[in-house]
Amino acid sequence: MAVLKKNTLFLFIFLSLISCSKAIKENNVYEHKIDSVFNSSNQDRKFNGVILIADSTEVKYCKSFGYSDIENKIPMKKNDQFIILSISKQITAVLLLRLIEKGSITLDAPINKYLSDLNPKWPLDITVKNLLNHTSGIEDLNAPLAFKPNSSFKYNNGNYVLLGRIIEKVSGRPYKNLFAELMEECKMKNTKFPEKDFKNFVHGYNYVNGTRTKIDNVTFDPSEVPAGGVISNVQDLLTWNNNLYGGRLISKKSFQQMITPYSETKHSIFGNTQMHYGFALYLNDENKEVGHTGYSDSKGFTVLNLYYLNTKKSLITIENQSYEIDKMPFLYEKVLRDLLVQNKK
Repeated sequence: MAVLKKNTLFLFIFLSLISCSKAIKENNVYEHKIDSVFNSSNQDRKFNGVILIADSTEVKYCKSFGYSDIENKIPMKKNDQFIILSISKQITAVLLLRLIEKGSITLDAPINKYLSDLNPKWPLDITVKNLLNHTSGIEDLNAPLAFKPNSSFKYNNGNYVLLGRIIEKVSGRPYKNLFAELMEECKMKNTKFPEKDFKNFVHGYNYVNGTRTKIDNVTFDPSEVPAGGVISNVQDLLTWNNNLYGGRLISKKSFQQMITPYSETKHSIFGNTQMHYGFALYLNDENKEVGHTGYSDSKGFTVLNLYYLNTKKSLITIENQSYEIDKMPFLYEKVLRDLLVQNKK
């Protein structure tokens, strides 16, 4: 019996070492490839921000690069907070879907059922669903529609501004209060709804023709936060992914609606891959890839949050810099995304 126990102990240690070796090998793949690209002294353009790669809740790679304040040479930290831009839409979608689950909102109901002060030039058949998947035709809240609702796809922040208003109208509560409760539920202590002159985040920078401009005076309109104004960091976004995709925030039916491919679209970060759009998510069925990007030259940030449904891996990057569209603003994000897809197994 003692020999059997001893052999069992050796087997356990051996299997543990193999498992540990595999984890180290995978970590080294990311460590070597990412560091060799991002620390190259020959780059004219440096990555400036934070990268996190995780397997479910296990962080495989997390590093900060560059400066949170370039002029004052303040090094970037892994837990620094950034404006996460359009990743904010996922939070709005979840809050909206929860109200649908309660029966307070109907997905296919016209939005004038919930809002009375809409643009009078709009037709009456824009639905809640049209706002969620950007098929409303809205490209400006004060202008006529670009197309008939549900006939095409046009990504526009106005859709989620209106969803924020619907959430407030139906719930009878401020969006920021519902937001705060959801963040507390998720244990996301570094994710904030900013007040008008909120300053507790890293400086943003915009580059035009090689000239860097520091964005010093970012102000927040509360009505626009549901579309793109939330403050967070990479660790909290990983927590968000594991809550959302782990089935802890919305029902299976709601989640299936969220990842239903409603419209074809493309994004530079995915190369020539034909993507679809769901509710606050880009979708790539081939790689079981879901997630969103964020970009703002006026605020000086570039954001990426991707999740792989088959492997439960997350890729999260936040840069406090933005480049012109023709300069490939998601240059390094695409490198990282391609690396993760190639190593997804």
